[in-house]
Amino acid sequence: MITSDVERFGDNNRVLMGRSRLVTSLSANASIEDILKDINGLKGKRKNQLDAKWLWDYTRNAQPILERVDTSNGASSNNKIVVNYAAAIARNLSAYTFPKGINYLSRDNSEEYRAFVEKLNNMMSLKSGNTAVQEMKWYQSVCGHAFLYVNYDREKRRGVPFIIQNIEPWKAFVVYSEYDIYRPVYGGIEYDDRICIFTSNQVYEVNDKGEKTMIPASHTLGAVPIIEVPNNTMRMGDFETAVSLLDGINSVMSDCVNNVQDVVKSYLVLLGVDPDEAEKLDYSRGSVLALRCPPGTNQSANFIHPSLDGTTVQQLRSSMETALKFVTGIPDRDTDNSASSTGVSEDIRTGQSDKDAVANEKTIFVEEAQRQLLTIIFNILKADNEIPIPSGMTAADIDVDITRANRDNILTKSQAMMNLKQIGLSNEDVIYFGNITNDVTGVVDRMVTDESTDNTDDLI
Repeated sequence: MITSDVERFGDNNRVLMGRSRLVTSLSANASIEDILKDINGLKGKRKNQLDAKWLWDYTRNAQPILERVDTSNGASSNNKIVVNYAAAIARNLSAYTFPKGINYLSRDNSEEYRAFVEKLNNMMSLKSGNTAVQEMKWYQSVCGHAFLYVNYDREKRRGVPFIIQNIEPWKAFVVYSEYDIYRPVYGGIEYDDRICIFTSNQVYEVNDKGEKTMIPASHTLGAVPIIEVPNNTMRMGDFETAVSLLDGINSVMSDCVNNVQDVVKSYLVLLGVDPDEAEKLDYSRGSVLALRCPPGTNQSANFIHPSLDGTTVQQLRSSMETALKFVTGIPDRDTDNSASSTGVSEDIRTGQSDKDAVANEKTIFVEEAQRQLLTIIFNILKADNEIPIPSGMTAADIDVDITRANRDNILTKSQAMMNLKQIGLSNEDVIYFGNITNDVTGVVDRMVTDESTDNTDDLI
């Protein structure tokens, strides 16, 4: 197993600083013996996997508040409330970044290239490409990086000769050359009793004792088939910088519920009552404290219990939630809408610009990972030789399209875009400054096509 329950659950002292980039001085032709020695000496690999599993379990509700111990011997309530902002942050930011999955576009306008790219999109769909993207964006958002695995499918399920799937980040790793930190040297997938190691042309299987259990096999993929997809430069999860805030919100919410429930456990204080007589009374709740008083003291009964200042608690919780949204890049839904700011100032005021900044950084790394993926897929299609690739076409002739629409303040933006068009700006500039989509080229192409069609109709 990669992690034990003790290692992954409730570790309040865990320091989260993003995942480390793993590097090696080995060459692409290193022997398996040298690779195994290198793996044992890798700095950061073990911590990367432990942190990734801890963050994943944190998102699945395994949060430190659940391990809070009651030290009052039952005198006080000990509710453990998990307000799972972590899952909400990962869900919202990943869904905003990849609202329609990933699509491929041809950079060349030739009919042959376009037809092949359309066929490639269909093949990706048949091999659950959209499902793989959905899984990838969750791992990427939560764990700080994801791992895609692509290989030849000998069964050619659904008529497609390749497979694509995600590997859990706590079971996979990729090691880069220290001389070229963007070039993978080898990667691995860890199982309970063995590890599979891939180089750009070999695959090895080694058991947990370090013994080879499979004769090294060559492959024609042309690259390491495990592709790392970082979430950002630091390989940090979307809520990783705010874990202490999330824990604090859980504590505040739990203590508020405790305060309400402690009313049930409050002490009933009886003044001027003989304690011996009080013991004969039947009280179904709370505890009784009887106090003798000097003669002439009026008898009375009052409940006493600790209480929180509701106003102060609400202010504390609001400030923590505001800080959480600012740190993670989530727009603030409670922003006063009475202000008249528009455009960039409106995006900054509401936090939309922060959300865009997070999404833009994600897409840069995803696009690079997709280019690596396409290179391997092209090699598989060439080796299979059943699905012809247009002459001269390479993976570099394909654009990765991650369309993200921004419909906030669409009326204001549309008016601004009309004004920009009237003063003579090009269609590309109008769409770019309008900030309604990141697919500027695609929108402009469709605008030109529609305008041409309208002119043709007018002539007819």
